[in-house]
Amino acid sequence: MVMKLCSILILFFLVIGCKHKSLQEKDSVMVELSEIRKVNRSFPIVSYGTVMAQKESKLSFQIGGQIDEIYKEGTLIKHGGICARINSEEMKYQLNKTLIDYDKSKHNYERALVLINDSAITSEYLETMKSLNDLSKQNVLIAQKKMKKSFIIAPYDGKIVTKMVEEGDVISPFSPVIIFASEDDRLCIHTFLSEKDIINIQHDDSVKVVFDVYEDKSFIGKIDMIGSYPDRITGLYKVEVVLDEIENEMIIHGFKAQLTIFPNRKKEYYTVSADALMGGEGKTGFLYSLDPNNSKKIRKLKVSIDYIKNDTLYITKGICNNDRIVARGGAFLNKNSRILIR
Repeated sequence: MVMKLCSILILFFLVIGCKHKSLQEKDSVMVELSEIRKVNRSFPIVSYGTVMAQKESKLSFQIGGQIDEIYKEGTLIKHGGICARINSEEMKYQLNKTLIDYDKSKHNYERALVLINDSAITSEYLETMKSLNDLSKQNVLIAQKKMKKSFIIAPYDGKIVTKMVEEGDVISPFSPVIIFASEDDRLCIHTFLSEKDIINIQHDDSVKVVFDVYEDKSFIGKIDMIGSYPDRITGLYKVEVVLDEIENEMIIHGFKAQLTIFPNRKKEYYTVSADALMGGEGKTGFLYSLDPNNSKKIRKLKVSIDYIKNDTLYITKGICNNDRIVARGGAFLNKNSRILIR
C-alpha cells in the first residue's frame, strides 16, 4: 500500500514538472545568435566631379557698368593683359577734368611760391594754394584708380575658359564675369566630399574615373589635393584628382565624371549580421544582446553604425567581442522575454 502511494506521488510530481516546463517554453522566445568579428577595412567612396584647371580663378569688375568688350573663350592672355572692360566714357571725362583741375592748381601753387619771395602774398594764401594743389593731385590718383577698375586684368598667364556674360550686358560690382585658368597647369577633376568621407582619405589614394562621354572606359587617377576648409555654402570639402597617363582620349575642361575613391586608410569595425538590427535612426542603431548575468534575459544595446554592406553591420562603438548578439527572433522580444537559443 505504501509502495503504491509513493508511486502515485512520484507520477504526480513528474506530471506537474513537465507541465511547468512546458509553460516556461511556451512563454520563451527561440532566437539565433550572430557571430561578432573584429575587422580592419576601408570602403570605396563614390563622388562626382568636373574637369577643371588646377589653378583657376573667377574674375570680376570692382565697379558696375555696361560691358564694352570681352574676349572669346579660349583666348590666351599674358599676365597683366586685358580680359574685358566696361564702358568708361564717364570715368574718362572725370579723369580729364581732374587732370585739368590739377594743372590749374599746380600752376597757381608754383606762382604763389614765386610771389611769396617778393612778399606779394601772405603765407596763409600760400598754404591755401598748396592745399588745393594736394587735393587736386589726390583727385587725379582716385580717378586713375577708378579707371583701372573698368578693366579685368589677367592675374597670370592663362586663358579665358568660360564667359559668364556678353558684351552689352549690365553688371553689378564683383559679379563673376569670366573663369580664367592657368595655361601651364594640367587639368584635374574637382569634387566635393562631406566631413564623414574627408577624414578617411589621404594624398595619393587611388581613384577610378569614368567620364560621361567615355562610359565604356575607366581611367586611373590619384588624390592630389584635399581642402582644409569647407565651402561656406555647402559645407563640403574640395578635393582635386589628377589622372595618370592618358593615351588617345581627349579630356577637356567641363567634362563630368564619376569618381570611386579607394582609401588606403583602414578603420576598425565590429561586424554582425544585419538581421540583428532592431531599429534606429541615422547612424544610430539598436541591437539585442544576452544579459551577461542571466543568459535567459536580454538587454538593448545602442550602437554606432558606419556602413551596412552585404547584409552586414559595420559598427564602431556600442558592442565588444564578449557580447552575444541576437540575430534572428529579436522582433518577438521585449525586456521581459525569456530566451531559448536555437
